[in-house]
Amino acid sequence: MPKTVYTLGLLTFRRYLTTVATSSSRQQRCELRHRTSFQARLKNTSLEETALVTNVSLSGLQLECSGDVFNRLRPSILHPDPRSPLHVNVIFQILDGARNLDLDLPCQLLYARRLSKDRYLLGARICKEEMPEPEDQLSHLRGYLRQP
Repeated sequence: MPKTVYTLGLLTFRRYLTTVATSSSRQQRCELRHRTSFQARLKNTSLEETALVTNVSLSGLQLECSGDVFNRLRPSILHPDPRSPLHVNVIFQILDGARNLDLDLPCQLLYARRLSKDRYLLGARICKEEMPEPEDQLSHLRGYLRQP
């Protein structure tokens, strides 16, 4: 399947984000991916949108979003700095025992792939170094991933 490159004026979306070759048949994260299907909020200084989390691991996650969300995530400046990657907070609820917990994971977007005319996949790395209490949130996520 050929890769699609999304243009941002003279620069490309591929150049702005840290490009990672993606394939659904290859495991590229250190931890095992778990298929999921739940809504999450994407939030940064200029955006608050929703997306579907399609898989998650302790090191990253994959999101499916609409074309509108994808276009809002593209930087609005003409000359983005490739050393300053795009960060969003991915906020979602998990069931931990008998209670719902809100997880707020700071993530760096690594890649974008077009699925159809108005659907995109976004790959994100969980930025553990930016979390206020990384072990607390990751232990809750670890417990959720162990559930059948």
